[in-house]
Amino acid sequence: MKNSKNRDFCPAQPVSRKKSIAVPDIRDQNSLPREKMRLYSQAADVGCQLAPCGKGCCSCSTVIQMIDLFRDLEERLLQPEVRRSPDEAGKLLAADFIEFGSSGAVYSRQQILDGLLKESPMALSATDFSVRVLSDSVVLVTYRGMSRDPASGREWHSLRSSIWKLVDGRWLMTFHQGTPTRQIP
Repeated sequence: MKNSKNRDFCPAQPVSRKKSIAVPDIRDQNSLPREKMRLYSQAADVGCQLAPCGKGCCSCSTVIQMIDLFRDLEERLLQPEVRRSPDEAGKLLAADFIEFGSSGAVYSRQQILDGLLKESPMALSATDFSVRVLSDSVVLVTYRGMSRDPASGREWHSLRSSIWKLVDGRWLMTFHQGTPTRQIP
């Protein structure tokens, strides 16, 4: 299959959109725009279309829609009002969610929800999203994260990875890891 620049495109390879984005005001999954909700409700079918079948069975627009869907879900977790609300953040985290922290500690879902309540306000952003479909119901999302302390201006950069799993018709994050890195010029 050819992409928009007439190069061969392989749906089994990770796909990314190298676009710097500020975190927008993302709504609840239940109120996503109609097109994204349609894609969301048919996510298992889309995932199957993107599976590494070697047949080039997906279109570039479908891949971009998948990237946009998972970017929206990831960015929802970066919103201050979601981070301060265990109910809102909890809607996006699977019951068996775990996080490998940059310190090497392993955190449960409840530890993360409790920790977010105590978190100092930070300006958070994400760039360079990539989505890799692992199966019909499992997706790996990677991106670069930046946290900035508004008071001091100090910044922290990280490489982020999340595994999202389709559970009862909803995409839930089941794993997350942030690895500290340097800022890319």
